[in-house]
Amino acid sequence: MHPQTRKDRRWGQVVVLAPVMLFVLSALLALTADVGQLFVWRARLQNAADAAALAATHVLVTERLDGAEEASARSAALTEATLIREANALEAGVNVEFGQLDEGGSFAAADAATTATAVRVTAFRTEDAPGGRLSLFFAPLLGVNSCDVAGAGTCEVTADIAGILAGMAPFAVPEYGLVPPGDPMIFYPADGEDYDGIGDLTVAPGCWGLLNLDSGSLGTSELIDWIENGYDGGIEIDSEVGHLWIDGASGFRSALQPAMRRKIGDSMIVAVYDEVVGVGSGATFRCTGFVKVTITQVKLTGGNPHITCVVDEVGMLHDLIGGLGTPSLNILKIQLVN
Repeated sequence: MHPQTRKDRRWGQVVVLAPVMLFVLSALLALTADVGQLFVWRARLQNAADAAALAATHVLVTERLDGAEEASARSAALTEATLIREANALEAGVNVEFGQLDEGGSFAAADAATTATAVRVTAFRTEDAPGGRLSLFFAPLLGVNSCDVAGAGTCEVTADIAGILAGMAPFAVPEYGLVPPGDPMIFYPADGEDYDGIGDLTVAPGCWGLLNLDSGSLGTSELIDWIENGYDGGIEIDSEVGHLWIDGASGFRSALQPAMRRKIGDSMIVAVYDEVVGVGSGATFRCTGFVKVTITQVKLTGGNPHITCVVDEVGMLHDLIGGLGTPSLNILKIQLVN
């Protein structure tokens, strides 16, 4: 066969295959671009659903604590979830369900006659969403113009823990020394007599309410870090007994003064205790709750060292199980469960 004939035949094969390859490449491009967009939207809707579930659960609990009926609390939570969804994905729709989780962790919807302990939020792009189904860029070349995509988040309220707190300062105040919100209060005093009407038995000599929050080896630099940034671990109070024993620390007042003075005008969360045993760094405080304060004055050198604050919230748990300890906001733990 003449060489030129073979060359022409190969060229003819290329011409035939070119449209096929172009179609295949277009299909791959469509798949890559549209699958990427699908994953982006799925992540966006998942984030929106998680944020909406957390916000709705917080509103649900807050409304109940303010005395609202279950139906009214759910309505407020639904409104909040919708606002969060709009802020994160305006094109998406949202479905909010109230119910409970069973022992296996499965969500079961419940009517307003049942107190909801879980909120499930689904953010979606379907025909019912404000922006409709997710439009695809290149997939229409294959006959697919759009698709459904969704993300779901479930948030649960649990009361098996009386308090989990991160960001706490290494101080404790006696339960009987608490004052109403808005009133001034002294803590970390020279001796217990600075607590009006309490006497010096409530304060551990050589400690005065300074805490070793992780019960480990404790240096001044770590105390200063906890003062400036808050303890990065969790503090839990067993709801069955209503308290937690936390080790005391002696510390050096003068070394803590610069860090504390930088906190003047800022809020701090400190523990509340009703009993203390031991002295100095060997003291142990029986903590029953938490209190949020705003630091107003710091004097840790010279005579009569102390810290003055204004109470923002007396306790951080609203309803300790069994009625033990100080009422506080953290009796309920709100967390995403999937």
